[in-house]
Amino acid sequence: MVEDPDCDLDLLSNTYRQFRMINVLFSNWYILYRFYLKPRMQKRVHSYSLLDIGFGGGDIPIQLAKWAAADGFNLHVTGIEIDPRTLDYVNHIQVPSNVSFRLASTDDLLDENRKFDFIINNNTMHHWTEEKLHTMMADAGKLCRNLIIFCDIERGDLAWLFFTVISKLFFHRSFISHDGMLSIRRCYTKRELQNIMPGDWFVKRFFPYRLLLMHEPKQNEKTLQ
Repeated sequence: MVEDPDCDLDLLSNTYRQFRMINVLFSNWYILYRFYLKPRMQKRVHSYSLLDIGFGGGDIPIQLAKWAAADGFNLHVTGIEIDPRTLDYVNHIQVPSNVSFRLASTDDLLDENRKFDFIINNNTMHHWTEEKLHTMMADAGKLCRNLIIFCDIERGDLAWLFFTVISKLFFHRSFISHDGMLSIRRCYTKRELQNIMPGDWFVKRFFPYRLLLMHEPKQNEKTLQ
């Protein structure tokens, strides 16, 4: 398992590398970029910033930075993690100049008085307790100026079956299949998230079998529906 500090490092490296294909197949961040992030970056002379809480294999920050650059936007993406093994991995891959990775927590960024235009998180909510989720939402709300998107799997039998078949067919020599099947069992349903989220957050279903937990700071409040 990825969370095991004594896990096989070769399998761990393969897992980080395979995250990219998993995210292409299931997370659909290009659609999220086109619908939610790009429309909020209309001033090409302006510099924008995005924070990815829990960058994993680093593929999502890298892709977001590339898409923004291709569209002519000056977006700098910062990815943070608390597991040093993730930083070891991204230090050995090619990273665009508008992307940086560091070992840090949201507490560290709050202590530094940092602010970001956008904050994202991918496939991590199911690892957090309800208390931890509320803490992360509160921290993100203090760090963000514009839009927060937490994206995760929605728990369900079809989602579990679909992922199990795909992962066992195509993702070998990694923790993808084992950890993914466990993760789906831990995930929230839409109703469960709605029952515990603050009133100024919004939950939206997203294809395939995904949930978006979203928030806009009050100074830039808009309708996300």
